Amino acid sequence: MYIHIVPSLFHLMANKCHLASIVIPELDFKLEGDALSTGRPHPNKNIWVGMIKGRKAINGLLLKTHKNLKSLTANYLWDIENLGMIKHRVTTYIEDDEFDMVSQDIMLNGGFDEWTSRVHSAYENLAPVRIQPKMESFLNKPGKETHDVWKKYSWGDFLLSREESLLLHTIQSERLNTDCSMFRRLPSLDQAIII
Repeated sequence: MYIHIVPSLFHLMANKCHLASIVIPELDFKLEGDALSTGRPHPNKNIWVGMIKGRKAINGLLLKTHKNLKSLTANYLWDIENLGMIKHRVTTYIEDDEFDMVSQDIMLNGGFDEWTSRVHSAYENLAPVRIQPKMESFLNKPGKETHDVWKKYSWGDFLLSREESLLLHTIQSERLNTDCSMFRRLPSLDQAIII
């Protein structure tokens, strides 16, 4: 099974930031420090994404495992200059085993080219931006019904930690090879980290 994780941070502040570590306990997987880099593979340069060091700016990391998982928890630790570490936890629930990959990139789960939509029915009629897991450094709308923890400053609310859940159906790994322009920054199957 291929697992496409997308550690992303919406960062409006001028402070430098980088992904400090990724831990997935179900896979005994940990990457940290110099093994990681942070880039901006999207047109919106406020979105920072963690990736393997030494590669062009791509959208996330691709893992390959022989384990048949029903869920996994990705713990991302971001370092924000002069403000410290912030934590993002994404628990992904895998709803079937019809295909060979799951992806935290919601757009990749949608219907495009010859592919039918595999976005979970719980997210019907929601825009992908509302589904896509992401950490934020500057919190402009604190919510009462969230698992967000933030600290108040005179300039605004700084998000310290966020926990999110994501329901995913499996998708075809061949989607990574699409010619669609919005998917040109995806990891390729030969870049998968074998666990």
